[in-house]
Amino acid sequence: SFYRKNFIFFQISPYKEIKSIVYLEEFKNYTFFNDKICVLKDNSVEHLDGEKMLEGDFSQFTDIYMINDNIVLSGNKYLKIFEICRNNSENEKKVFSVENIHSYFIKCDCFFIGYAVTLIGRKNLIDIKKENQLLGTLTFPENITSVISDTLVTKVYSGSESGKIYFSSLEDNNCLEHILYFHESSIIQLKMSFCEKFLYSLDSNGKIAVWNTEYNNFLGFNNFEAESMLVCCENEVGDFQNEDFVK
Repeated sequence: SFYRKNFIFFQISPYKEIKSIVYLEEFKNYTFFNDKICVLKDNSVEHLDGEKMLEGDFSQFTDIYMINDNIVLSGNKYLKIFEICRNNSENEKKVFSVENIHSYFIKCDCFFIGYAVTLIGRKNLIDIKKENQLLGTLTFPENITSVISDTLVTKVYSGSESGKIYFSSLEDNNCLEHILYFHESSIIQLKMSFCEKFLYSLDSNGKIAVWNTEYNNFLGFNNFEAESMLVCCENEVGDFQNEDFVK
């Protein structure tokens, strides 16, 4: 975790703090590459020790991801993909190389980057991609504004302009299976709890709804400012089983 200029490392089992690194420089987001922390800045992507991985104007990007051998930067309705070359040697771990990096843009209305696939939304279509291979496309009756899936990509939730949330099961020929009704304005963000038992949906009016992903049933809602979504979901509030919240 990153808190007040400190990267804090935890051991999972048994749970305990094992290391803390102070990082005073400003950055926008971070990810991991070859067991190292990489930070996104306005003019570079670099390791905490200052070793630069990429240089350029990245002021329009807000998030960074590592997918296979690619660095993915996300901005407003587009992604920029940097294809990274890794060199192997018998006595060393994989070494990062910035030579001859190929990059390209993907324009989109929404996207979700998971461990197994990337979901790219354009108007009423969601492309399901693994690396550069198109695995399939989901089609909807209206434009999609937000999308997310579970880790195994068996469940895909797509938020729409009208506020409907479309549920698709990729185990059953990519068919549309269910529509979740509650919101009356455009869905601007979807997020799952860490255990993936709960789905959180935020609309443009500031309402957050909570859904059970096993049965896709509505559990409750509350009104928040849009900026509160990430904090609220990451703290999870006991996976939103708090009785007062549901009321």
